Amino acid sequence: MRRVWQDLPMEDRALLNPAFTSVLIARFSGSYQEATSGPAPVTLTFLAVTMILHGPTRSALPARTSTNFLSWLENNDEIRIKLPDKAAGIAPIIREGLLFSLANDICRFVPPTMVSLGARRPRGAPQGRSAEVVQCQRSAMFLGRWLPRAGGEATVLALLGVRP
Repeated sequence: MRRVWQDLPMEDRALLNPAFTSVLIARFSGSYQEATSGPAPVTLTFLAVTMILHGPTRSALPARTSTNFLSWLENNDEIRIKLPDKAAGIAPIIREGLLFSLANDICRFVPPTMVSLGARRPRGAPQGRSAEVVQCQRSAMFLGRWLPRAGGEATVLALLGVRP
C-alpha cells in the first residue's frame, strides 16, 4: 500500500498524504458519531473521503442535510456513474490514511467494521493553509451528518453502486 502512495506525483502526494486523509476520516467519523450516537462504518468512511477528495463531487454537495440523498443523486447522474471507479482507484490512499489515524489514535477501530474518534482527534473548527483544505474538512463534517439521513450503510452503497 505504501508503494501506491509513494508512486503518486508530488502534487497528489501533498493533498493525499496519510495525515490529511486521517483528518478527513476523523472529521467524517466525528460528525457521523454525533448524528447517530454510534461509530461510522468503515465502508462509508471510504466513500465519504472519495467524495471529498474529488473536487467536482465536493462542489456538487448540497448546502443542507435536509436535501434528499436520492434526489441529489438523480440530479447528479455523472457522480453516481463515476463514483464506484473513483472509490476503487483511491481506496489504497484512503487505507493509508485510516492506518495512520489508527496508529496515531486519531481514530479507533470498533469491531467488526466501524471507526470512532480517538484521543488525538482534530478539535474545533476546521483549519488549514488553504481554502480547499478547510472546505474538504467542512465537507467531511457535512457528509458525516448527511449520509446517516440517507438510510443505512447498505442503502447508501446500493444507491451509489459501490460494493464493499
